[in-house]
Amino acid sequence: MDIKDYYKILGIAPTASVNDIKKAYRKMAMKHHPDTNPGDIATETMFLEIKEAYDVLIDPTQREEYNYKRWYNRTIGKDFVQQAHTAHDILNECKKLTNYLSGVNHFQIEYDALSHHIKNILSDINMNILQQSGENLLINQVIKLLLHACDPLPYKYQPVIIERLQQLAGDDREMKERIELHIKHQQQRALFEKYKIAGVIIVTLVICLIIYLSSK
Repeated sequence: MDIKDYYKILGIAPTASVNDIKKAYRKMAMKHHPDTNPGDIATETMFLEIKEAYDVLIDPTQREEYNYKRWYNRTIGKDFVQQAHTAHDILNECKKLTNYLSGVNHFQIEYDALSHHIKNILSDINMNILQQSGENLLINQVIKLLLHACDPLPYKYQPVIIERLQQLAGDDREMKERIELHIKHQQQRALFEKYKIAGVIIVTLVICLIIYLSSK
């Protein structure tokens, strides 16, 4: 499914803030407004695209959905629009996702898009398909694959996903322990990242102090 690059249309980065979006829209709209360029069909068409891009990106819900489609379209080649009919369809989607993640630089991953995609895989309908299938080995594979897919995500993106995986695990002790181990690891990583930043600041201040004292 081809989608327009709304960020490119407005000349902003995918990480742009709401204020950035508003500023870019005002600038682009003023430049391409039909009243400024009467009779110019190309300009009128461009203005409509600018308005369309703005309407989507300024709305948090529409922007999240668009980011997901944009990311998925660029990486895997198709949007997740076809409803899964069997547990095996869902498992195959998990495999495609983890195969993609294994070949990409984790620093280039868009966290909102990835978490949105995993939550789509764990939609109410798909959860019901998996639970009704009774295929415990397949369900365990899904849990393992999605836990692996969560690895690049900061911990703040994971609680809803983890809750769904815990529902899938049910009374399976091994899977519950695996999920708990994942949670502990991710919490430790989040704690390390938090104090790492503080450590960098402290070291920087110490170096600055040493340079200052040595220059006196």
